[in-house]
Amino acid sequence: MIEYIGGFFELDEFKNGNGPYHHEGLALTNGRACFHAILREISPSHLYLPYYCCDSLLYVIHEHNISFSFYSINSNFEMTSPPALKSTEWLLYINYFGLKTDYIQSIYDQYSGHIIIDNVQAFFETSFNQSWSFNSARKFFGVPDGAYLFSPSTLTIDTKPQTKISMAHLIHRLHGEQAIAFEKFKRFESSLSSNICVMSDISKNILSAIPYHHIMQHRRHMFQYLHNALNELNQLNLTATFKDNQTPMAYPFLPTREMKRSNFHQKNIFIPTIWPLHRYSNPNKYRIETQLKDQLLPLPIDHRITKRNCDKIIKLIIDDQRS
Repeated sequence: MIEYIGGFFELDEFKNGNGPYHHEGLALTNGRACFHAILREISPSHLYLPYYCCDSLLYVIHEHNISFSFYSINSNFEMTSPPALKSTEWLLYINYFGLKTDYIQSIYDQYSGHIIIDNVQAFFETSFNQSWSFNSARKFFGVPDGAYLFSPSTLTIDTKPQTKISMAHLIHRLHGEQAIAFEKFKRFESSLSSNICVMSDISKNILSAIPYHHIMQHRRHMFQYLHNALNELNQLNLTATFKDNQTPMAYPFLPTREMKRSNFHQKNIFIPTIWPLHRYSNPNKYRIETQLKDQLLPLPIDHRITKRNCDKIIKLIIDDQRS
């Protein structure tokens, strides 16, 4: 069977877990549903969010007819000019690649709790469970749906379990049928909505069987392994030390000159684009964001990745950047 490195997940078949990782919060179907529920509860008059973000956030904001403004970030993924909020305004900040926990702690008090933390790239984060935050299991594991919503007070949502899910892309990927799986994955992604539904029983069962501590350690080790080899070539200022439950989603590598993703794909290494940002046409105003969109390579470090996989990625990058 051909070995595929990175990309979306196949169906996970863990057997030695100790129950779900998150025992608090609401288990909903996806991050969009979590964000939808949050906006419904807090009803902000205006929302500030980073220009470097996922389109799905904007879809939910538009559904609520909430006015919003973008703020810019620097190469450390931190706000260049933190906005001043009025009493009814809120700010959303993304925990980029699961690496910005300390920064979020530093700005939390500044916004008097009027901050929504997007932990979609930081599934294991528990430091902000008493604030408005949400994550996504699908970014870290092979499940058809799943996300957790956390609120500063008890939140009860009367809704039904998710039943309209698809596992076709997960199963085809598990069987090594990458081309078919990718087409079904894209079709499934385009079908997702922000409807507030409870996580499916299928995903709950899978997420209860995952050896979370082992996976956290594995991701950290793979991050460190890539960092040791690529740090000198990386334009980003990263550290490979992690506190508490901090666990990265990927190793963000910003090369000194752009690398074509097709070079990776030809070797069955799948590097996603985060995020396309094709919806707006003002690249001059958001120079850093445009560079990140065009050049940033989120290198895979998930539980499927081995040091041999990393060596293949490292060689490809070093050969390209030093040629």
